[in-house]
Amino acid sequence: MRIGGLDVILIGRRTQAFGTELFTQLGLDPKSYRVMVLKSAQHFAGAYGPLASLIVSADTGGCCPQDPAKHAFTKLQRPLWPLDEKVEGRLVV
Repeated sequence: MRIGGLDVILIGRRTQAFGTELFTQLGLDPKSYRVMVLKSAQHFAGAYGPLASLIVSADTGGCCPQDPAKHAFTKLQRPLWPLDEKVEGRLVV
């Protein structure tokens, strides 16, 4: 679908963006876009990383933040590397 000069690809089944087939199956060339926005955790990186000059990740919060240090662990014994700076004499830099 095209909205105000933007190509918007919608899917009917919840899935991750594993490959460029999201574009190519519709006859679109992903290399022809200056900007692509994908709603995907990390699964897109294998297919889209080589096409990108820059990847910007957004942390939207919720129950599963992208930064594990921000996760509200409730049953975790601390310290735990790599979440905590010092573990068994190791210093994470």
